[in-house]
Amino acid sequence: LDLLVESMWRHGRGSEPEALKLAERAVSIREAHGGDRDPALAVSLKNLGTLQSSAADCGGAMKSLDRAIALRTKATDNAPELASCRERMATVLGNSGRYGVARALLELALRELPEDSGEGRAEAAQILTTLGAVLTNAGEQEEARKALDRALGIRQEIYGADHPEVAATLYRQAILMRKSGDLHGAAVLAERSLDIRRRSLAPGCPDIAATIGALADIRSD
Repeated sequence: LDLLVESMWRHGRGSEPEALKLAERAVSIREAHGGDRDPALAVSLKNLGTLQSSAADCGGAMKSLDRAIALRTKATDNAPELASCRERMATVLGNSGRYGVARALLELALRELPEDSGEGRAEAAQILTTLGAVLTNAGEQEEARKALDRALGIRQEIYGADHPEVAATLYRQAILMRKSGDLHGAAVLAERSLDIRRRSLAPGCPDIAATIGALADIRSD
């Protein structure tokens, strides 16, 4: 169930009611078989918190992710998993306008993450992309640019130039460019992101719609 929920979220289906039901069921199964102290429960809680955030249930998301972080903190040799939980929590905080707290949490996750491993580098790129988004919204444009440039470099090295993870960082760079007043640069980045997403994601995916909307906003400025 955890893999199915994660896949649904990554393919833009996280807002579907069925996805949330599956995530809740996964948590219930983990609790019934392993109890509240089972580290594997953190996976289900992270997925549930992510979907709750997508459904604008910030309170529920923070509660689920807080439990996931607590479980991961008690475990050993799980820095990428703990960092991922912190990144998801920071996303919720950033969406709630709590940019300072979100930034601190993301920077903590980066410090604790071993980037020399493949999993660590991939998670670092995700954290840096989220950090770039938080800094953009907080008005820290130069710091945001550095974080996003670093994230893009890592993702292109890992995945190549035409991957949805690369498109996600390009999208955030386009938002930053628009806020900094470079509308031409923003449009170029948004078009690249949209092209990748249209070729790699299912039609109707929310990520495609978000990129189309961002591109329309850029062109209307």
